[in-house]
This record gives sequence, structure tokens and C-alpha cells, in this order.
Amino acid sequence: MLSSMRRCFLVTLLLPLLILNNGCTAHLWSSRELDGWNQPLTGPNLRLYDVKQEKDFLVVYDEYSEYHNAIKTRAYFLNQNEERIQERHAPQFVSTKLAAGLPAVPVFLSPDILATNQILYAVADSNNPPSFTFYWGNKEFDSHQLPVYKDGMNTAERVALTPLTLAFDVTVVGGIIYILCWTDEHDQTDCDPVNHPPPPYSTPGR
Repeated sequence: MLSSMRRCFLVTLLLPLLILNNGCTAHLWSSRELDGWNQPLTGPNLRLYDVKQEKDFLVVYDEYSEYHNAIKTRAYFLNQNEERIQERHAPQFVSTKLAAGLPAVPVFLSPDILATNQILYAVADSNNPPSFTFYWGNKEFDSHQLPVYKDGMNTAERVALTPLTLAFDVTVVGGIIYILCWTDEHDQTDCDPVNHPPPPYSTPGR
């Protein structure tokens, strides 16, 4: 009985630590599978459009999402989102259909093959992260990176799910303790020999 009580004490003490370090709550806050970055493809199929009435440019490119494991075509207004992109936040995306009817800005993959008769054009750079540079005539005047931002489960979502994962972990811990301790003690009690009173003394018949 003493060894059984000692085992129950150790299980009760160590099992919660084991579960909380390896259970659902720990997975929720530490798993990289729940994190994810969105970033341009190595060849992002970059397209630029001049939005003269807004004094801006519409940027269209192909993006890969680690969290969703998917490729999606994105579009955003360049100047309106420059600060967000520099801070590695998602830009305010718009529909790619806005490109319809807008004048395209020529995009070249190398400055060595520039068409010198172009007044405004851009050169795409495949660095990590990919970027592009505007040229006016033969003069470089502005460079921009394509968006790279985190798109996994954020802190608020993890906080909201934590009570559920904790409840599940506690239920698992309680169930294991019950199985290992209470049922074991109950079985030992059932197996203990019962001290029956001796039979009454009987006088041999005469």
C-alpha cells in the first residue's frame, strides 16, 4: 500500500508537468506549424500599373503562404502601403481586377537589357525578399521591397484558445491519475485476504 501511495504521489506531481510541457497548450504556444510567413515567390510574376489619378502604383505579384501552403496572386497600392511593408505588416490588399484599364509599367529582369526609349520602367530584383527599382529614363530613382509578413496564428487567437487546451490537458491528467492510482488502490483492496471469524466450537455428538 505504501509503495502504491508513493507512486500516486509521484504521478500526481510529475504528470501535470509532463502534460503541460508536451500537451495541447504547449503545442499551441510553441509549435512552428501554427506560425507562418507570407512572402513573394522567387519568381513573383511582378506587374506594375500606373495609377496617375491617385499618384500611386498598383503592384500585382504572386505570393506563397507557409501557413496555408498555397500560392495566391496579390495586389496593393504601393505608396499607401509603403510604411506597412517596411514594418513587415501585410499591406491592405485590393482586387487584382483594378489593374484592368490601367497603363502598365514595363518590368525588366535585368538592367542590362533595358529599352532606352522607355521613359518610366522598373527592374525586378530576385534577392530575398524580391524587390524592384523604378527608373526614369536612364536614372534610378526609387526602390521597393515586396511584402514579407507573418500570417500564422496571432497572440490574440492563441489566448482565446488557451482555456480550451488547458481544460483538455487537465482532463487528460485527471484521467491518467485516476487510472494509475485509484483503480490500482481499489484492485489491491479487493485482493486483500478477508479475516473470517473462526467457526464456533462444536461439541462432538454423543
